[in-house]
Amino acid sequence: MQNKKISLWLWTLLLALLITVAAGCRPDEAVLPPDDDNNEETPEERTMEFALFFGEAEAIHSGKAGEYGFVAPVTRSAPANEDPLAAALAELIKGPRPEDGDFFSTLPPTAKVLSAQLEDRTARIDFSRELISDSPGGTLGGTVFMQSLVFTLTQFPGIEKVLVLVEGEPWSDGHFIWEEPLGPADMAVCPGC
Repeated sequence: MQNKKISLWLWTLLLALLITVAAGCRPDEAVLPPDDDNNEETPEERTMEFALFFGEAEAIHSGKAGEYGFVAPVTRSAPANEDPLAAALAELIKGPRPEDGDFFSTLPPTAKVLSAQLEDRTARIDFSRELISDSPGGTLGGTVFMQSLVFTLTQFPGIEKVLVLVEGEPWSDGHFIWEEPLGPADMAVCPGC
């Protein structure tokens, strides 16, 4: 009787093992139901963060430049699949948000980017005429504009310098002509002064 119980138990175990193998699933490879609480982002939902450098009102009013001259960083995000250069330029044109604090725009909202190219580690940005006609101007205004673009764009990999054109010609505000690419090291407190 004891042998029959052991034999029956072995046959049951053998049958269970055979069913498991036939099903193609080992006990340590159990299939789990999908996790409904999966919070992973899809590629369309991923974002990148970057800094925009806007005019810092306190530095301008006091005449005391900070770490980045007369501009300071504000964080923005954009979809990760977007071109970072285009995203940063679009956000600079939109200007600071009220929640950013005491900052002001460095590009007129009417300015349009005609082209933005990366060539030899230099971002070449060609703007519409409104960049000049709708800007407040002045030596300090030109300096803040230059610092804003250089510090914003050179944070991205592969960009070391920036060259700004207006409808294909070097940007000039009457005080400074942007004929050569400029990088962060060129941003003295007042490079156009």
